[in-house]
Amino acid sequence: MTTDAAYPLRTDPDPGAEPGPPGPAELCRAVARRFTALFDGGALSLPLPGSGRTRERFRRLADLGREDLCVARLAEGHTDAVAILHELGGPAVRPGERWGVWAAHPPGPGVHAHRDGAAWRLTGVKPYCSGAQTCTHALVTADSDDGRRLFAVRVAGPAVVPVPGTWQAVGMAGSDSLDVRFSDAPAEPVGDVDGYVRRPGFQHGGLGVAACWLGGARAVAATLFAEAGRHPLDARHRLHPADPRAPVPRRDPAALAGGAGRSGVNAGRVPRPAALAVVVPAHNEARELPAALRALRAAARHPDLAGLPVVTVVAADACTDATPTVAARLGAAVVELPGRNVGAARAAGVDHALRLLGPGADRAWIATTDADTLVPPHWLAHHAHRARQGWHCVVGTVRLRRSPSLPERARALHDSHYFAGRPGAPYPWAHPHVHGANLGVAARRYRAAGGFPPLAHGEDRALVAVLEEHGCRILRTDECPVRTSARLDSRAPHGFGAFLQNLALPTEAAAPVGPAGGSPAGLRTETGRK
Repeated sequence: MTTDAAYPLRTDPDPGAEPGPPGPAELCRAVARRFTALFDGGALSLPLPGSGRTRERFRRLADLGREDLCVARLAEGHTDAVAILHELGGPAVRPGERWGVWAAHPPGPGVHAHRDGAAWRLTGVKPYCSGAQTCTHALVTADSDDGRRLFAVRVAGPAVVPVPGTWQAVGMAGSDSLDVRFSDAPAEPVGDVDGYVRRPGFQHGGLGVAACWLGGARAVAATLFAEAGRHPLDARHRLHPADPRAPVPRRDPAALAGGAGRSGVNAGRVPRPAALAVVVPAHNEARELPAALRALRAAARHPDLAGLPVVTVVAADACTDATPTVAARLGAAVVELPGRNVGAARAAGVDHALRLLGPGADRAWIATTDADTLVPPHWLAHHAHRARQGWHCVVGTVRLRRSPSLPERARALHDSHYFAGRPGAPYPWAHPHVHGANLGVAARRYRAAGGFPPLAHGEDRALVAVLEEHGCRILRTDECPVRTSARLDSRAPHGFGAFLQNLALPTEAAAPVGPAGGSPAGLRTETGRK
């Protein structure tokens, strides 16, 4: 199996644009090339475990893990396979063969081995196969009528087929870990029944994996120590590392996704934005707007933003109430529009804010929210921090405020759909939602993407889609949610309020959920609104 054909490269619509973070296919392709280069150069010819040089074996695996965990994962699998074959008297590894060890047995039907005369064949699906599209051969465990056995299999042809998209390994995307389907695949037994786990060297295989993780942990620690060395320590941070009261540093998930210390996003800080442009579209929001603006004012006073200009613009869209007056009285700049179009309103608000900022506008960060939304005190500091890390766009989440107008049944239904797929702590949630109520983007990237389109709804989703097409670095995070109203009278047609209104209907009367026509995933395409 080749290392290139299985991974189609993404094309960038703007050849002159700054490249964004690599996608999963590009990560797999890069890791496969590195793994193959190490193999061809003899770097994976490690001492066998128990041969008197076991420490050297583990040290070299740790060094690989420190450099790139995904490459180390494939390299460890190959070297473990070589050791297993040697220990159990299996076939010799020939030049050019890249091996993996696929021995996971989670709940489910798994892979079954059956005799075909004097030969063996495998049928079923094996999950978590690292190097599924890179390895030429694999050692595969399978259940047979006389017990669990280990088999050597050639990874080629229609009998052994990787299943695309079957394991979304965010932090190890480059390890090419997929399910593999075996369809009457020829296999050669290696060792006796249960020989894989009963052999003396079984523990060495687990220790080899641990050596890789140790190397990755050392790379993370080195990054943290280097960063800590640039800042003076206060009394809280001078606690002994073994003290449970000591704060645990948080590493950006994007850095882990690209290999410890190797992410283009977190490799080094960029200058903080020259200014912050905050935009709030509003249609007849005189009642909700004061609380929203007070929350924004508190966020603008965060100590991390000292000396940073913050401009807040309310785009009063076809208002017939006192919204413009209320906004001006609370210190916001106001731009008035006649059109009743949330996309045009957001765009006009951004344009006005950037004009007010003058020559430094291209280096500004644009943060948008809604008039019925309350941002937390660290919201703008969060956006500025992410901008300094090199992100071009930050897509945040929302929480519904309590409201007597929204039945608890509807709230529970909303939450069950909205938070579907969210992993438990401490893992980050790369959520699928887009909300104009919690969205940030670098001004230069915003302009290059053409800004918010003049859509009556979905303008936020459309902008993010263009940014993705341009290869921008987009962070989807649940770290800093905003609290938005649960009102049912939508300001935008087909907006979030209309969606909640649909949820509040009796079950038998409810229309299809979201634009996806009844699927719970339809909720994931619903966006912010004004």
